[in-house]
Amino acid sequence: MKKLRTAADERKKQKRNNIIISGVLIFVISASIFGIVATSFGSDSSSDPNSVSIDYNGYKFVANGGYWNLNAGDLTFTFKHTPYESNELGVNASNLNSLTFYSQKPLYLYSEDSPSTSEIYSNVIPYVSRAQLACYDEEHCNGDFPIKNCEDNFIIIRKSETPKVFQNESCLYIEGPEENLTKLTDLFLFKALGIED
Repeated sequence: MKKLRTAADERKKQKRNNIIISGVLIFVISASIFGIVATSFGSDSSSDPNSVSIDYNGYKFVANGGYWNLNAGDLTFTFKHTPYESNELGVNASNLNSLTFYSQKPLYLYSEDSPSTSEIYSNVIPYVSRAQLACYDEEHCNGDFPIKNCEDNFIIIRKSETPKVFQNESCLYIEGPEENLTKLTDLFLFKALGIED
């Protein structure tokens, strides 16, 4: 016979699960960022005559450890995909805010895909005052995170059947099948950096 649980027991269980999920997500994000940074310091593929590079709209992307690096001034941006790969999805992502829109402001992020979360953190951190995980409503909140809305700089990455990237006030939505979320995230970054028209 199944043991009956009180509401307090259920809340304790939910809180414990939220803490575990939050800890795992923070670990995955930290490990991903560390891996990207360590890889970029580990080798300078731009001086390697055998390194693979592509040019896109006057920008040079250099392959490095499974990622594509782009040097822009003092900053190095790292992407999982090239603009060519992101464009294969045929998504019209127009009227998106540039990265300067996020400059020196807090950025909130809700994500259902940790590789996409890592893409955002590794490329947007130099621009924002701080970045923090958040939820867009209590129903979809799997942790002790603040609830944010489109008055805040808020990026929402979630799984859906139809790939799309669009802006609604200060909310940026990146939606699509799980296997395309990093391509869609990179598409946003290419648009926000001005690499893609």
